[in-house]
Amino acid sequence: MRSITALLAAAGLALGTASFMVPAQSATAQEAAQEAAPTLGVGDKAPALEVAEWVKGEKITSFEPDGTYVVEFWATWCGPCIRSIPHVTELAHKYKDDGLKVVGVSVWENDWSKVNPFVENMGDQMDYSVAMDGEAGKMSQNWMRAAGRNGIPSAFIVHDQTIAWVGHPMEMDSPLEQIMAGEYNIAEAKNRAAREQELQAQAAPLMQSAQQKFSAGDVEGAIAELDQIIALDGEMFMDLALTKFQLLAVQLGDLDRAYAYGRELESGMLKDNPQALNGLAWMILTADAFAGNRDGELALQIATRASKLTDNNDAMVLDTVAKAQFELGQIKSAIETQRRAVELDEDEEYKIRLDEYERALESGQG
Repeated sequence: MRSITALLAAAGLALGTASFMVPAQSATAQEAAQEAAPTLGVGDKAPALEVAEWVKGEKITSFEPDGTYVVEFWATWCGPCIRSIPHVTELAHKYKDDGLKVVGVSVWENDWSKVNPFVENMGDQMDYSVAMDGEAGKMSQNWMRAAGRNGIPSAFIVHDQTIAWVGHPMEMDSPLEQIMAGEYNIAEAKNRAAREQELQAQAAPLMQSAQQKFSAGDVEGAIAELDQIIALDGEMFMDLALTKFQLLAVQLGDLDRAYAYGRELESGMLKDNPQALNGLAWMILTADAFAGNRDGELALQIATRASKLTDNNDAMVLDTVAKAQFELGQIKSAIETQRRAVELDEDEEYKIRLDEYERALESGQG
């Protein structure tokens, strides 16, 4: 049986969200990152930008005083990284005239020869500076390992040569907006980061116990440990709530409990997090565990809330709404919604689903 962390990584890929860390780099890099307490965090001076090779865009080699930068770490094999790249581009465009500079650093690559073709293929969807750095390179060591970041995608916001924020790139909209508006308090952010580190320390033995129980086949015991972690801070450990949902549905096959928990999450812990809501809805719509008992109404309700939270302007969320509408037989609505998703993002999968919905209507299903 796989570990909880492997399950979480798979969940992040299967759910189609970009809100999950993916601890999939080599064991050496992951173990190294976990061995020592982080030495780099919010409020610290940003390390130097020293990459192995520049791939695209402006070669940014230093941080200017009063300047704002995003340094984002990714890899070609990382699904959530790929899904987050267009969003990073959106932010780069949004604040370009305000002086924001963005650097995407490819790390932990299995094959460096894949990076240049990948970046070229992404085209305007990856419209910022891109560089490469190896597992033992200075960016990997002085940034990721030093900050205790053992998963990608990971982003650092640097302001006035200081680390202002660290986290998942899909979650940096709010802090970046505050920083660009001059309304961000780094001292308060540092205190929050310290508190999060304390909570991580409290969660670590519980997580280890959950993994051991899961590996031994005691799924209920693993869920009980996850509940204790979630109780420490629901917002911080939101990803584990989604893992619990998956354990209930996929591992235990208890759809009644899974659906009840899903409704609880939608109206509670996840209610203001569109990406997490989207992941929850997508899982209901696509996971094999729900086949034959798929609650399309609940999925549509959850996805619709996620869409409202994003002003109906997020292609990934709209894609989920459309799929829910299609599964419920609302073919015309699904086509309209999917067309909007394609307008926002010409992702090939979105186009394929639009074609599927249009053919269904032509064949008289709608």
